[in-house]
Amino acid sequence: MDVRNIANQPITTAFPIRETIKDWKPGAYFVVMWNAARPIASGDDDDDSDDNRKDAAGMWVVDTDIALTSFTGGDGLNVFARSLGSARPLAGLELVLLNRGNEAIATATTTADGRATFAAGLLKGRGAAEPMAVMASPAVTGDFLTHDITTLVMAALHGQGLVFAPLPLVLPLFRTGALRPVLPECVSQPARIYIHYVSRKQLPARVKAFVNFMLQHLRRNPDLTSDPQALLAPFVGNPRPFRRRPSP
Repeated sequence: MDVRNIANQPITTAFPIRETIKDWKPGAYFVVMWNAARPIASGDDDDDSDDNRKDAAGMWVVDTDIALTSFTGGDGLNVFARSLGSARPLAGLELVLLNRGNEAIATATTTADGRATFAAGLLKGRGAAEPMAVMASPAVTGDFLTHDITTLVMAALHGQGLVFAPLPLVLPLFRTGALRPVLPECVSQPARIYIHYVSRKQLPARVKAFVNFMLQHLRRNPDLTSDPQALLAPFVGNPRPFRRRPSP
């Protein structure tokens, strides 16, 4: 698109994103801008030379009709969702409370007045577990297929069905109440974790430090070293004998 140009003056241009993008949908878009008189050199998409960086600029744009307002009180975090177009409350939205580690702490659904509440106990995390953001989206419907376990866990968080996931991945969600075990007798065989490097001889100091750090971190994590039955017991009303799924 053409941009009005006045030498040595900042220019504000309205970008018609909905008219520009074919089959537009709400979401996050990355807009790239460059000088039409100096087109970006074609070729390798991975070219990150100084010349290419100087000739182009980019920014993220979020296009949505959902406006969120939040208040923290004795009952927890209250989130209100309204439409930017009509200012009316939005009911039935799926809200996900995320921590600094970009992991889901809990989910909630807005009521008829556009309100959802996250309990005060969910806000007590510190460090990477500290609540950082709330993500809102319309309720997901229909079937989908993915081989990404994180995506499957997120689908389960949104109430889209059951997920068979590694226990250490979902234990934090069990502890916050975001998920709960439904078939506790079905437990997969413990997975092995490997760290591959070329040779132990003349091992670079940074590689050795990383290997030692990972070994200490993994061995000290009770979610990786404890018995699965003991880990699941607090979340199961009537624990039953575990039946391990055979390895494929």
